[in-house]
Amino acid sequence: MDKLRNVEADIKDFEQSAGVIFPVDFRTFLSKHNGMVPTKTDFDFLGIDGEESSLIQSFIPIGSVYSENIKLDYEYLLKEERIPVGYVPIAYDPFGNFICISLLKSNYGEIWFWDHELEDEETNLFYVSKTFTDFLDSLYIEGKLD
Repeated sequence: MDKLRNVEADIKDFEQSAGVIFPVDFRTFLSKHNGMVPTKTDFDFLGIDGEESSLIQSFIPIGSVYSENIKLDYEYLLKEERIPVGYVPIAYDPFGNFICISLLKSNYGEIWFWDHELEDEETNLFYVSKTFTDFLDSLYIEGKLD
């Protein structure tokens, strides 16, 4: 129970410091899993070259007890002006990219792929799914679609 209470406190701390509120589905996921490697890791999105795919190396935990966490990643990326305000990194892929959740009013809760190799381009954010739940439901194991 203490672990859950700590995660809830970490979520509230991040939300207050960033001036945002996580969608309920992502908040629930964080409370239950708080950083993990899913069984199904692969996902598709429309990238600069059309349909592309990537995979989740791990979801990013929340909380200062972790050396890599959502708050540190978000603050670093904002400080370095590498990511727009409101796109919060929630997972890593193994190639240096992030899977982000939008906390902007215009596309709240949507999942986006941030491609570090295209930082000098007009956009390096690519739409993945409407909600975090839809994103989780779309994950698959390479070579094995459900």
